[in-house]
Amino acid sequence: MRTKVTITRLAAFILSSFITHAKTTLSSEKISALLSSAERPVQDAARDESRQPEKILAFTGVDAGQHVLDFSLGGGWYSELFSKAVGAQGRVYVQNDEVIWRFAEKGLSERNETD
Repeated sequence: MRTKVTITRLAAFILSSFITHAKTTLSSEKISALLSSAERPVQDAARDESRQPEKILAFTGVDAGQHVLDFSLGGGWYSELFSKAVGAQGRVYVQNDEVIWRFAEKGLSERNETD
C-alpha cells in the first residue's frame, strides 16, 4: 500500500512539473473544436457531459507539440483526447497496471482498431 501512495505522489509531482513548464495551452476555441470534431467517436462524445473534458483539457494546460504522461489510462478515453490535443509533433505516453489492464484490454484493442 505504501508503494502505491509513493508512486501516486511521484506521478502527481511529475505531472505538475510538466504543467508548470508548459508555455502555451489550448484556447477554449481549440478545445471546443477538438471535442466537436467529426473524427471523434460518437460513443466518446456521448460521455462528455459526465466527464467534462473541456475542464480537464483546460486544467492540464496541454497544447500542440507537448508530451503527456497518462497514468492508469483505463480504456484510453482521455488519452485519445490528449493525443488529438498534442498533435503529430507531441507524444502521449500511457500506462496501465496489470489489474486495470484486465478490465481495459478489450476496449483499448477496439479503440486502436479504429485508428
